[in-house]
Amino acid sequence: MLGSNELTGSIPSSISNATKISLLSLGYNQFTGSVPATLGKLHELEILHLDGNHLTAESTPAGANFLRSLANCRRLRKLELASNPFKLELPILVGNLSLSLEEFNMHSCEIHGRIPNEIANLTSLRLLKIYNNNLVGPVPGTLGRLPVVSREQPTTRINPN
Repeated sequence: MLGSNELTGSIPSSISNATKISLLSLGYNQFTGSVPATLGKLHELEILHLDGNHLTAESTPAGANFLRSLANCRRLRKLELASNPFKLELPILVGNLSLSLEEFNMHSCEIHGRIPNEIANLTSLRLLKIYNNNLVGPVPGTLGRLPVVSREQPTTRINPN
């Protein structure tokens, strides 16, 4: 765990050489640049904290490559990306993330566009935080396929009971 320090620069892609790691906590530092797509090689990863940095994504369809790569992390249960200026559209491929994903936090990331229907593919999701962004359009009806959606503000909580 290296969170809550003053680490700077970009996240090195070589971090993916730690293939047995289950928790990667780099949140609340001063990291800049893109999230390395090589994180998808961390097949044992269960918890990823990158929140509270200055991470960005290209404003192209390829800009969300790191999210696409995280689909390879089949044990991922918690994904914390909040408070980074990603400035991207939440891609359809978010529905390809781990079926074990319980918490998805991407609030305050300057994401725009619609919430993709495919987010309902995350059948273990219990906590969805995507507030304080530039999302438009209706809340997808597909969210009703998830166990229970509570309308607690400002967080959307999805509870099993």
